Amino acid sequence: MAARAPRGTLKVGDAAWAHTSKEKQRMDVENVVGLIVAVALLAYLVAALIRPERF
Repeated sequence: MAARAPRGTLKVGDAAWAHTSKEKQRMDVENVVGLIVAVALLAYLVAALIRPERF
């Protein structure tokens, strides 16, 4: 394994260390919430197109 650069400097491959597992977990939760919102909005818009008199 290659040695890491001193703190404050970047080397090629250090981008993999940029996200901690906590940040990744938060991003996963945000993606799931965004997916749920997008699907709900899509369902609402399709329903409004099919039966506009109910809306």
